[in-house]
Parts: sequence; structure tokens; C-alpha cells
Amino acid sequence: MSAGANMSNLHSAIAQSQSLFSARKYQEALLAIESAVLTDPELGELQAELGRVLCYFQRENEAVECLEKAWPAVGCSELAAILANYVNS
Repeated sequence: MSAGANMSNLHSAIAQSQSLFSARKYQEALLAIESAVLTDPELGELQAELGRVLCYFQRENEAVECLEKAWPAVGCSELAAILANYVNS
């Protein structure tokens, strides 16, 4: 599979998770992003989205592990936003 196809799948998986989450289908969002992470656990963007969803379920330890894996790919500002949203919710 080409790099372009991988990026398309990545963005599709994240968009699906975010759409389900916005529709308050939290368990479905979690299952969707967990499935995507299983296919490519090294992608930081997927780990960041999984960490965000795990925060909703108050699974902080797992969320922190995901966000730590996401750090090299997504950087400080995105992770800070995820944590700020969690703390302020």
C-alpha cells in the first residue's frame, strides 16, 4: 500500500472516530479507533485520537500511554489541547 493510501486511511479512521464521538456514540468511537490502532500501532495520530477517547471513559492510565506514544508524531500543542479539553470537561 502506498504512503498516500496509508495517510488516507489514517485520516478516515480519525474522522470516523471523531464523527461518532460528536454524535455521542462514544463506545462506537472507541471501538473504531481501537481497531485502527491495531492495524498500525506506531501511528502517533491514531494514538492521540485513542488517548482523547480514552479520556472520556476516564481511563487515564491508558490515555497517558497513548498520548506518550503520540508525542513524536503530533507534538506538544495537540496533546496540550487534548489534555485541556479533558481537564475542563
